[in-house]
Amino acid sequence: MTPKLSVVMSVKNHAHYLEDSIKSILNQTFADFELLIADDMSADNSYDILNTMSKQDKRIKVFKNSNALGLTKTLNYLISQSNSQYIARQDADDMSYAERFENFIRTNKDKQLYTTNIEILNGTASTFTNKNSEPYFVLFNFLFYYYFTGHGQLIFKKNLYNEKFKFCQDYELCSSFLRSDINCFNFNKGIDYIYRKHSNTIYKTHRSKQIYYSLTTAKENIKHFLHIDMPIHTVHQLRNFFLEHKPPTMDKTIFLILLKKIKSEFVSRYCNKGNIEQLDLFINDRINSVLC
Repeated sequence: MTPKLSVVMSVKNHAHYLEDSIKSILNQTFADFELLIADDMSADNSYDILNTMSKQDKRIKVFKNSNALGLTKTLNYLISQSNSQYIARQDADDMSYAERFENFIRTNKDKQLYTTNIEILNGTASTFTNKNSEPYFVLFNFLFYYYFTGHGQLIFKKNLYNEKFKFCQDYELCSSFLRSDINCFNFNKGIDYIYRKHSNTIYKTHRSKQIYYSLTTAKENIKHFLHIDMPIHTVHQLRNFFLEHKPPTMDKTIFLILLKKIKSEFVSRYCNKGNIEQLDLFINDRINSVLC
């Protein structure tokens, strides 16, 4: 019988967290899923843990790469082996709340993308995201960066990642869905996923490469949604302005003209009257905090 959901997990030297991560999937209140896990040539005992746990639950299917493929290609292999029309991500060092899959089944309404807010666990301290889930606001922020914060909490209609993107593959995947249909996602305001911060995360170890790949996607998003083709260093300044509240290195007058053009193009294509007022407040707040 075909499962309602296929869960994919790539493992690379996460033995310390792996058992907790897998158990958080196996203990879901919604049980009709398969869990496909590939070990990407781990140097620790991750593969031994996977084999042991697979014997305890028939929903687990374990694979081992004969060569290190990296995250994107490993995920694509697992997706190609999956049997459901929906794919749920789970990182080997993160955990899912027990109701994560049940909430998806109950609320998704056949959207291509499903996401939630997340808990960020840093040692013993937790913080919680509370993202604005209005479609126009999500789309505007997706012009510049990956707005969903985490990636492991994603559930999406079966689709392969772009293998040109060794990093930030989820930003590119979600952007490709949005380019086809700006209303393709369901953003559940609840919290269903725990993202674990530690010294061995991709964010920590490959930051410069992440920036390059994500800016490539942002440049394409701005070109697609606003019909504005700009150099990647300008895209970077826009991201720093909106995301990190950093002033631009380019002339401020020119930068303000650029912001006005971006807002005008976005409003004319994607906003109604109420959204225009909210977008004005958002952009003006950034201008006041960075440029004044």
